[in-house]
Amino acid sequence: MIYKFDSLWSYLSNEPYDVVEKAKKLLTRSDYDYEREKWNITNFWIPHSFVLDIETIKFPTGFCEYLSRELDIKIDYKPTKKDEHNIQEVLDIAEKVKEICPGFEVRDYQTNMALIPCNRYLSFIVSSTSSGKTSTMTLTALLMKNKKILVMNNQNFILKQIYERFLAMGIDKEEIGTGVSDLSKRIVIISSQTSYNKIKEQNEEYLNYLKSVEVIMVDEVQHFQSLSHFSVLFYTSNLQHLIGYTGSPYKNPKDPYKNTDDVTLIGLLGEPAIEFTLQDSIKGNNVAQPYSYFINYKTYPVEYPVDTPFYLQYRRSIVYNKARNKAGIEIVKYLNKRGIKTLALFRDIKNHGLKIMKELTQSGVKCLFLQGGEKIHEYDDKLKLNSRKGNTDDIKEALQNGYNVVLASQVMDEGVDISLFQAGVLFTGGQSAIKIIQQTGRVARKKEGKENIALMIDFNDTGTNKVMERHFNIRRKTLKNNGVIELPTVHNLFDIIDKITD
Repeated sequence: MIYKFDSLWSYLSNEPYDVVEKAKKLLTRSDYDYEREKWNITNFWIPHSFVLDIETIKFPTGFCEYLSRELDIKIDYKPTKKDEHNIQEVLDIAEKVKEICPGFEVRDYQTNMALIPCNRYLSFIVSSTSSGKTSTMTLTALLMKNKKILVMNNQNFILKQIYERFLAMGIDKEEIGTGVSDLSKRIVIISSQTSYNKIKEQNEEYLNYLKSVEVIMVDEVQHFQSLSHFSVLFYTSNLQHLIGYTGSPYKNPKDPYKNTDDVTLIGLLGEPAIEFTLQDSIKGNNVAQPYSYFINYKTYPVEYPVDTPFYLQYRRSIVYNKARNKAGIEIVKYLNKRGIKTLALFRDIKNHGLKIMKELTQSGVKCLFLQGGEKIHEYDDKLKLNSRKGNTDDIKEALQNGYNVVLASQVMDEGVDISLFQAGVLFTGGQSAIKIIQQTGRVARKKEGKENIALMIDFNDTGTNKVMERHFNIRRKTLKNNGVIELPTVHNLFDIIDKITD
């Protein structure tokens, strides 16, 4: 029998030896490290102990359904007191929101997204770009009208978006706090890093607050494998609902149980309770139809000695790849000439992004670089770099006032709500399915008053070396599997650009 015990741990007990051994194997995962060419073995079960002479395995509660299915045994749920909610309550609240927020409409799938977390302990909500994730979070918070809620994300400007949406949809300003100074409020919105810092400091006020928290909502929950997110759960004693939201949950979407980080996420939250993917958003016309084009630049083979660290391979193959960078600069210049609002993304700010921005500025392209969600860089006419404090609101204003090109660090990979971008240029490389879907989402916001399409420009890294070629193939496959239409020729590319500018 599986005993579903609490938010973090459950137990397998009173089962035959062969079932226990199978459970141990299921809770042990192997990840292949391509760069070091070896297998990493990770145990996700807590080593068994003897309780009343019965061998017992303790494991993360999120695995309950998985183990029950694989072992064909039942779950003995621990009785919990929960308020039961229904669809009609969601619809009634949505009607009240419409009075405050004209134009608001709750879609069918959003009613379930709002309702399911109210009636479950663990809720893993997959909600793609433009599916109304923040609105459903707000509806859930409105349903849980008497519960103390902690809202977390790893980026402050996304938390600002959540705060503004909560207010716009009718949550009273007096109910919401935006940091550790407002812990007396019913809803507290805080960054995961701030939370972690307070835990490391053993801040008594914050630790006492966590004991009173009844609901935790984690936005962009794919980061929940990190200690800064995970640590908060060890200090809760009254938690009734743990809810995670993301548009791109897994690093290995095909079989998440074969990836360590994915398995960790499932262990914390269980398998997705409801999914509304990028493909679903495209089919429902909630986002722009994204098209992808891979630039065929002149590739020079770059081989490395065995055991060369990945960051050195990345620098030489991506950051300092002159042919690749030149091809990217030329396409950005062309998109700017056509008046297309373009987002160019980078990992390495100093050696990659700022250098390319300097070349673009020298060519007469007005552009800004957003770093960390709070700093904006720009080269002046004399190619002197000026930096100032700024955020996504400043970027929106610039795009509305003559700027066509924004360059950004990974801060713009996810969660940012700027619908003005029509094209994205991914200088980033990499193989992460999570990142490529999130990056596509930054550009695929629904376009009003024009053809509802978006363009993603990437690079065909075939021939650079085996690692970069494999990463390219993974990115290409990920886009295709998520409803992005690949443009096979440069003529098709120009056709889409013409449609965007019509």
